[in-house]
Amino acid sequence: MGEHYDVIIIGAGPAGLAAAFELSSISNLSILVMDEGQSIDERKCASVENLCIDHRTCNITHGSGGAGLYSDGKLCLDPKIGGDISRFYDESETKEMMRRVTDMLSMDSEPIRPAEPDKKNISSCVNAFNDIGLGFKYYDVVRMGLQSRVKSVEAIERYLHQKGVRFLFDTKAMGISSNDRYAVSTGSDELSCDYLVVAPGKIGSNWFDMQCRKLGIPLENNPLLQGVRLEMPRDITLKLSEITDNPRISMEFENGDYIKTHCFSDKGRVTIADYGGMKLVEGNYLENAESGNSSVNVVMRLNLPPYITPFTFSSGFIQLVNSFGKGRPVVQTVGDLSDFSETNPSALEDIALKPTLNDCRCGDLSKLYSAWFADRFSKFIQRIDLVLPGFADRKNLVFAPFFEWWMRKADVDRHFETRRPGLYAVGDGAGLSQGIIAAGMQGIACARGISDKSSGQKRFF
Repeated sequence: MGEHYDVIIIGAGPAGLAAAFELSSISNLSILVMDEGQSIDERKCASVENLCIDHRTCNITHGSGGAGLYSDGKLCLDPKIGGDISRFYDESETKEMMRRVTDMLSMDSEPIRPAEPDKKNISSCVNAFNDIGLGFKYYDVVRMGLQSRVKSVEAIERYLHQKGVRFLFDTKAMGISSNDRYAVSTGSDELSCDYLVVAPGKIGSNWFDMQCRKLGIPLENNPLLQGVRLEMPRDITLKLSEITDNPRISMEFENGDYIKTHCFSDKGRVTIADYGGMKLVEGNYLENAESGNSSVNVVMRLNLPPYITPFTFSSGFIQLVNSFGKGRPVVQTVGDLSDFSETNPSALEDIALKPTLNDCRCGDLSKLYSAWFADRFSKFIQRIDLVLPGFADRKNLVFAPFFEWWMRKADVDRHFETRRPGLYAVGDGAGLSQGIIAAGMQGIACARGISDKSSGQKRFF
């Protein structure tokens, strides 16, 4: 048996870092944070600006700062977006926890505050979409560029080191066992703790699922979102981006089918994220290398039967798309997708729109996605085109695959403790959040629960 800690945190993403940040601030417990990826100083990814070079451990999905580090960098300052922490806490409590997360993210920079909303233009925008049968959601968003996010995580790491928190990077948690305390196997060693926080991130969701089955922790399916990423000249969405950094446009069909936009990126780029060998597309924003394009995910809700896990379904589909792309994502023009024809690479070079992701293969997504999805996708973007002319242009580009919410959801209490006393589950990988702020708030709540439990206190707020 290796070293013993009061608390071990598996995962150094927003949820794990926030748990360590809060615990080290309010307690004297010994804390270890472990992650399969690298520290922020070592975490570099060529695919953000060039081509994916297939690192053994993907630096987009692993490492200090989590997958959110190389995302589009949006901080959604609405506690009801990206998680369900509001089912446990009232508005004043969630706002206070959100402030703790933003304080952590801005400890070496200016405070994180949203811009003053343009209520008149927001109202006009809502009406314009509502008038054509589309939903439009506005919420406060702050966008951090990659360099700002890197500096933020560097500051968090320094702070935690100063508080005595130990980091163990480039180390995979192989398994969890429980007797009178928790043990985490790393393959070459076994670490023990009294309290275990599992914040595995999306990349660790299937591993977490297997550990929960072994430990008897109940899980349930989240609604799975399947989709693509749509890229276009930013002029098409310019007026919308001046109103909000993350517009949420949605459409519900008569039979209950639901489709929406997700993770809008103005002046950003499409990148590859490697989830255990599965190549997905994502959006990213580099403040020192802005593009002339905008892009957004278009996703559709899939309600799977309980005997099919979201990961099983999505991983099979991702591998299928990747096989068509010869190990890479697939790209196609909107026009070719509508015509059920494969996009020709030479034709792609002739269009005015220059793709920000070149590390992909041309293909025909109509052979991969269902006719049902293609129909809903086409009707949705054509409806948006009525407000944003050019949104459904035939020369716009569709990248695939993309999935969201493939994780199963753990059953937890208000401190995110599972039915196994002393074992806590937080963040995206536990199926409980989507996004940096939501995951961080769960880390804060979890840390307070551990602190109170270890000291025998009871927290009412």
